[in-house]
Amino acid sequence: MISDDINADEEKLGDVDLEKKSFSDYLIIPFDSKIYFAFYLLVVLTSLVSPYVYAMMAAFRSKEEDPNYLIISYVFETIFFLYIVSNFFIEYIEGKNGIFSKILPVRDLKLIAFRYLKGNFIYDIIPFLPLERFVMAGSRHHRLWYLVKCMRLVKGFALFNPNRILAAFKHFQKQRL
Repeated sequence: MISDDINADEEKLGDVDLEKKSFSDYLIIPFDSKIYFAFYLLVVLTSLVSPYVYAMMAAFRSKEEDPNYLIISYVFETIFFLYIVSNFFIEYIEGKNGIFSKILPVRDLKLIAFRYLKGNFIYDIIPFLPLERFVMAGSRHHRLWYLVKCMRLVKGFALFNPNRILAAFKHFQKQRL
């Protein structure tokens, strides 16, 4: 008798697949992911350090291509490329104001991409472009285009939010307990 009730309940649940996820659900990165937070800290650090390296490259770099500076530059650009791509997949929180407000994570790829393209994409893509390689490459002042990459310093200070970092550490510590 009890097993008949359980089987009847299973049949009812069998019609509705609660765990059915689309392919895009697997692509979405949760905003409270530990891996993304570690990557976020790397981006913050790189955003604060790279403008100084690029300013030094613009001011003191010789005409010959120094392999050490090129390797550092490629590492920075790879990190920023991954950051740009990840912003198309990171969910964000949209709160509704009112008495019965709910905080809802937005997990729709189109909405996430549109929000990023409308928001900070232009500030991320301009320093990413290799203007120092293409704009007036024959000129003796072409290296000054490295200064465009110093826009990342502003981005670094915007990303460096001690309250967010401390809140994330507290959240991760609560999960450990």
